[in-house]
Amino acid sequence: MMDFTSGQYLQLIVGLVLVLVAFIGAYLGPERAVVTLLVLLLPFQPITSKFGTLNTGLALLVFTAFLLNGRIRRFPLLVFAGLIMLAYLVSFTQVPRATYPDHFFYMLAMVANFGIFFIVYNYVSRSGNVRGFFNILLWMNVLFDLYCFAQLLMGIDPGAALGMGDLSLQANRADSRLAGPFTAVGMTAEYLVIQIMLLLHMYMHESKKTKKVFVASVAMANLAFLVATGNRGGFIILVLGVVLYLFWFRRELGLGKLLASAAVGSVMLAVMSVVVVTLTDFNVLYERLLETEVKEGLPDSRYYIWPHAWERIQEAPVIGHGPRVRLIEEELRNIPGHQFMPYPHSAYLFLLYTTGIVGLLAWFAFFFALYIRFRRAKRNPHPDPFIARLPKLSILVLVLFLIDQMKVAMLRFNLSDYQQFIFVLLGGLLAAAWIAMHPPQQRST
Repeated sequence: MMDFTSGQYLQLIVGLVLVLVAFIGAYLGPERAVVTLLVLLLPFQPITSKFGTLNTGLALLVFTAFLLNGRIRRFPLLVFAGLIMLAYLVSFTQVPRATYPDHFFYMLAMVANFGIFFIVYNYVSRSGNVRGFFNILLWMNVLFDLYCFAQLLMGIDPGAALGMGDLSLQANRADSRLAGPFTAVGMTAEYLVIQIMLLLHMYMHESKKTKKVFVASVAMANLAFLVATGNRGGFIILVLGVVLYLFWFRRELGLGKLLASAAVGSVMLAVMSVVVVTLTDFNVLYERLLETEVKEGLPDSRYYIWPHAWERIQEAPVIGHGPRVRLIEEELRNIPGHQFMPYPHSAYLFLLYTTGIVGLLAWFAFFFALYIRFRRAKRNPHPDPFIARLPKLSILVLVLFLIDQMKVAMLRFNLSDYQQFIFVLLGGLLAAAWIAMHPPQQRST
């Protein structure tokens, strides 16, 4: 049985008051300010509980407010989103009755993800302000880096903390790996890689010298914090992403310009690596890379969990075991019919375990539909090269994300903040692809 503590009652009351204020502000306030605030808050959870986060509530209420005041009128990929939610509903039939609330809160968080996807898509596509959207992501990146810098100062002392309660910084891992604002090192690393790719595109298409220097500085900070995470997969994905960017954009931007930028980026990485490895506690990335082993075709860090997850998947391969893997305080509860399952550390194994083949195919259909829309928009008439080339960048980011999710899983309940970032990004990139295909002079409205 799940009872509220006095602290959680206080959280609930404060949360409800803030949500009410947010709803009124979202309905009456300027759309740009509301969307900007919503996005900037994503990596930072002012209030969290075992039932969800304030940010999830904000996403749902802003979505409702925007529906009521007519700011949301388009629902791209709605059919595919519906198929995903249907897969979750089908898998829900397999869970013990005592765990219904656990899975309900998970599905509610997933609805919020799609809600924020539609919020951002409608805002960007209607305003046409693609560069403004990228600037929002840039400033969120700055706040993200400030958070990481504060954690860097904390060091690896597991008892170190700044702030109180939910407003405190998360403690770093004891294995000399920077955690960042997300609750998983792999997600922090993946975020930094994605942002570096976006910043690279911004840098290559920026004419103002001061803005170029600012963008490059944020990218350097991202490189430093990526090294500090000690995440081998993220580092490899970054190298792959930069190589693909150089190859895919060699004609549009010129191979010489790209190679010069790659050389500068390599120097930046070397300098930031020396700084992090020699001056901080977070110096294990290159050591971990050198010590990487492959056992029977599997990376050493996944050698046990992947085969174990695959065995459990065989128990319910078609519709899965239920939307959620880990339950609320499950180590303290006696749940008839429930068997503990550790996180599989792979989004694809996670989906096969939770929603089976049905859910995995539904998610693949969603991402494939995104890919098709990006691909169709590659040849577009938009006069701004930054926007015209975004569909190709979007494909690259999508590919890197899907590859990296092979060894991490963003779909954990406690990673709703990172999930929302991904849906914000995809919603904005999809809107940018639509804008690229419909430049201002060709729009009827």
